Amino acid sequence: MDHTLWSVVLSQSATTPVADRCRSVVDLVIRTTQATSVTVCAVSPHDSTHHALLNVGYPDDVLEYILAPRFTEGCPGFRSVRNNPDVIYSWDDLPNFRDTYTAVGVFQPSGFNNGVSVMLRDNTGRTIGVVHASVHDSDFQPDTKETLASIRPLLTEWTALISRFADAHLSPREHEVLSLMRDGLSNAEIAKALTLAPRTVSTHVERVLHKLRTTNRTEAAVLAERAGLPRSAHVRRQPAGYALGLPAGQPRDHLALTSASR
Repeated sequence: MDHTLWSVVLSQSATTPVADRCRSVVDLVIRTTQATSVTVCAVSPHDSTHHALLNVGYPDDVLEYILAPRFTEGCPGFRSVRNNPDVIYSWDDLPNFRDTYTAVGVFQPSGFNNGVSVMLRDNTGRTIGVVHASVHDSDFQPDTKETLASIRPLLTEWTALISRFADAHLSPREHEVLSLMRDGLSNAEIAKALTLAPRTVSTHVERVLHKLRTTNRTEAAVLAERAGLPRSAHVRRQPAGYALGLPAGQPRDHLALTSASR
């Protein structure tokens, strides 16, 4: 997997509407449950490497460890979670986990005494990500598990969206064309903006639709909006809240609370 590509895709997605919603609900989890740290990770379908999309509260050394193969491939407790993706296991649900290096050598020195990992799967059943949440308490409360389970669909949606763009491998020129498509420009207008032949633009558009597995320009444009593709210089100013799909003046916390209650 091209890790540079992943870095580009993740940076482009940092301020997307879906990403904003995910950050809001994760912040809400931190404020309203016993969870003190939460990270959302994408899992590459090509080499199973883990990439942090969002991290709230984990120190750099802990985050580095839970992204590394020593944990994702070598930790028996995490293998149990991965093999039973529908179940949310705390440390106490995993035999002898408290005696492992992961618990004793990594989490406890940073003040974490319990935690869970929640697997994220797409509609085909493929694992595309994982959410880790840790607490300072020795016990992991059932309502915290329930809250994490309730936001799993939103976090899965975000992770799947980012994975879709990473898998598409759009070229820089294709990104430009898609950005202009998202702004509503016709092929002729895109050709003029990029100083390209109309036939060349048509070819780029066809490739973008094919790579993103979309059937028409509108679908591709909506996907680009949700994925946070940088806007072109042709974009017009929109009312406050437009990027989140909210009415003008609608507070951002409204969407966070709505998402968390689904």
